[in-house]
Amino acid sequence: MTKQCLQIHYKRNDTMCFVGRKKEIKLIIKALEQKKNIVLSGKYGIGRTTLIKHVAKVAQERWRFCYIDFSQTPGELCHTLLKKLMPDYHVRNRYKYEHYKRTRFQLTHLDFPDKRKHILILDNIAKLSPQKIDLLNYLSEENRFGFIAVVEQFVPEPDLLRLRVALNPAILLNLSYLSIQNTQEYFRQCSVKYNLHWTVDSIKWFSEIFRGYPLSMREFVDMERKRGSVKKTTDEISNRA
Repeated sequence: MTKQCLQIHYKRNDTMCFVGRKKEIKLIIKALEQKKNIVLSGKYGIGRTTLIKHVAKVAQERWRFCYIDFSQTPGELCHTLLKKLMPDYHVRNRYKYEHYKRTRFQLTHLDFPDKRKHILILDNIAKLSPQKIDLLNYLSEENRFGFIAVVEQFVPEPDLLRLRVALNPAILLNLSYLSIQNTQEYFRQCSVKYNLHWTVDSIKWFSEIFRGYPLSMREFVDMERKRGSVKKTTDEISNRA
């Protein structure tokens, strides 16, 4: 019973508050307008994917953003991408994976139903094989797609250089921690949105503790929301008794 009640009052995947990153958002949109690609770097948990999701939300009328897990093989990448861009692709094809070169050719020559410019978000880039660089060279040469590459901070400098060459013209954007003001604003918004009732002093204290690291901030808010849900569920059970 308790677990069921918790599912009603607390949803971990609920949309979290988004604050700051105004400079980065402006740079990304400007780059896309100028038909430049973006290589987005930063430490784990710094908010790279969250930033791109926010950009995709505010700019969805201009571009179609398509997320691709770059840890897949080139063949899997092409197949997954074609299924995303062509909704009935899985119906027309008998086999799970067509020949790699054929699928790659289709990506650059088929007429997609959605006429917006497609921006491919390449997520989880931790290692770049020659085959994947070759695929990026092929796709970028056609000028059909824009690219946002989300790279891990530990990607070797030579690989990072090869990636930028493959996606040229491309800008490199390295995310840092949120400012103290944005950190406080994040906790203020979460306090209101999730009825956490934090005081001004508590919010200042949280900001000093977490120092603008988004992952720790989100995990703390999740924990407080869950704790509040447990208390609410306990109170409801007590009132029914």
